Amino acid sequence: MMEQTEMMVYLEELNEKIQIMDENILSLEKGTNDPKVMEEIFRAAHTIKGSSAMMGYTEITNLTHEIENVFDKLRRGALQITTPLIDTLLETLDTLKHCYLSIADNNPAQISVATVINKLKILLETKTKEKVSLFEHQQDNQQDISFFLNQSEENVIYEAKTSGREGYWLNIKLDPACQMKSVRAFLILETLKQKGDIVKCIPPIEEVQDGRFNTGFAVLFLSAEKEEAIKNLLLSISEVSNVNVQAINPEEYSPVSLPSEKQKTAVSNKEENVNIKTVRVDVLKLDILMNLVGELLIEHTRLKRFTSIMESNKNTLAKSMQDISNHIAHITNDLQEEIMKIRMLPVAYLFNRFPRMVRDIAHKLGKEIDFVIEGQQTELDRNVIEAIGNPLIHLLRNAIDHGIELPEERVRLGKPRTGTVKLKAAYLENQIVITISDDGAGIKLTKLKNMAVKNGFLTAGSSAKISEQELLNLIFLPGFSTNEVVNDVSGRGVGMDIVRKQIEQVNGAIEIFTQEIIGTTFTIKLPLTIAIIRALLVEIYKQVYVFPLANVSEIILVKPEEIKWIGHNKVIEVRHEVLPLVEIADFFYHLKPKKEERFEHSFIVILSYGGHKVGMIVDNLLGEQDIVIKPLGEYLKNQRGFTGATILGDGQPALIVDVHYFVEGLGKNTISILNDLHIA
Repeated sequence: MMEQTEMMVYLEELNEKIQIMDENILSLEKGTNDPKVMEEIFRAAHTIKGSSAMMGYTEITNLTHEIENVFDKLRRGALQITTPLIDTLLETLDTLKHCYLSIADNNPAQISVATVINKLKILLETKTKEKVSLFEHQQDNQQDISFFLNQSEENVIYEAKTSGREGYWLNIKLDPACQMKSVRAFLILETLKQKGDIVKCIPPIEEVQDGRFNTGFAVLFLSAEKEEAIKNLLLSISEVSNVNVQAINPEEYSPVSLPSEKQKTAVSNKEENVNIKTVRVDVLKLDILMNLVGELLIEHTRLKRFTSIMESNKNTLAKSMQDISNHIAHITNDLQEEIMKIRMLPVAYLFNRFPRMVRDIAHKLGKEIDFVIEGQQTELDRNVIEAIGNPLIHLLRNAIDHGIELPEERVRLGKPRTGTVKLKAAYLENQIVITISDDGAGIKLTKLKNMAVKNGFLTAGSSAKISEQELLNLIFLPGFSTNEVVNDVSGRGVGMDIVRKQIEQVNGAIEIFTQEIIGTTFTIKLPLTIAIIRALLVEIYKQVYVFPLANVSEIILVKPEEIKWIGHNKVIEVRHEVLPLVEIADFFYHLKPKKEERFEHSFIVILSYGGHKVGMIVDNLLGEQDIVIKPLGEYLKNQRGFTGATILGDGQPALIVDVHYFVEGLGKNTISILNDLHIA
């Protein structure tokens, strides 16, 4: 039976190589003429073929063999890059992805590649009138391959000198019209082996023997022959167009002078360290480690509270306890920071999946899109990356469908035929900011307002008073859509409310900026991690609750007479802005204390969500602290209004308030109430 570890390694490699092929095939479609792009695809296919053969997946092996044949023909100029070719190659990748999913689901019987192999064979039978290499213009001007020697190569050359042999760097070029490069390269290498030893080859010797190079390759060669003799020997071989022979003085080509034995040892040790810098770690193990750090943080909080109790009693042990607490805090912070670094992944892990999707949607809608990605190396907690995948997909689909105009319309408006959609990630203080922008039509506010009134999201009266930002936020309401025609890309009135909900589930926020004709930008602000957050602790009816600090806008102190009633809703005016007030008792049927038991003044914690603000009435403020988010158990998991729980310093649990729920809990009249009370 196949080892589970081997299967995991195979699947990871398969997924990685499919992604590499996907990215590079899209680069070919854009007109990229870098030979390295084609070599990347060829190597990825070759790797998949080899590993699949070892694992016994014959159909995948056969499929990747056909992919190799196609790219071999492309490199030789016997096949041209066309849109049908790219479409077939992308269909091939889709088949490989299906194979990957079938194996991952333990259903290898579902693998079927016959159809796409037939399509590839049809491509291979295609003949071009002029067999001109895709990279011929580069090959004509190809410079000699430069080199330097590493320590082991230096030592080999020095030893060769003691036996009367010299080291040579050979740059060998074939005729661009050579039709059998692999055969010619094999003959060259065999000829050299008869006259000396080959120490190094660029590209690697197996690639040269397979013909996987442009028109030239280079060899580090040891021989007792003279330079001129070696050159004439190689030029005597048919289709060798040029040979450049350089005698090597090791010290001239070494990156540093010859090191001492002590330095050699240091370099050797350093190389050993470099080889073990990375390891593959199961995600579940990281989650367990993170959970243990959370437990350590909880115990530190309890110890800190215990220390404060002892200090209040003037206990002589307080100083020692304080030192222990500080030391644990230092260790906990360092451990937390290091584990968080392990959990971080570059957003390229997510972003690199999107170019293919954008390309397919653009083709389906008949639009021309230049998709730009920036900030791929920005790192984010893997759990956050997983959570925002679907929201980003929906926003990109909307940018293409709703935003970018058809090419003819763009030309009529004086814009370039090709629209631009940009996906960018960047750090901003302790947050990650992701923007999805387009240079399309923008959101037409008049149309948006009319659709809102037509579909009952606004009344005629409130539509006259609503602000631009409040109007834009209607997009995030369930069932709201500006598309009058439903298609398979968008327009069903589902999605944008889910987008905001999923972003806010990881303590993020989303904003919109738009200008008609100029374009639209969605800005997503996300925390670096969601496992441990900064929070505000409050007391309500002698119970402790937790507010994520990211949602706390401000805290104010008010007198009872400052709280007003509008219908059945409590409100308060803050700097000419009317805000609804929330009491937890109104949601969870707390037994409210008698009026005389409440404080003379009330604290109002103003919470922000989706561009709106509400006030939460609290009895006391307990301060800020880092908290560990724990999931609710079976008994409370279906209780709305809370996103989780944490453990306090006294060992008691406290519920983390779901700000999203409380804003929604004001009812469907919230927006109209705010509009009716709007104060300019």
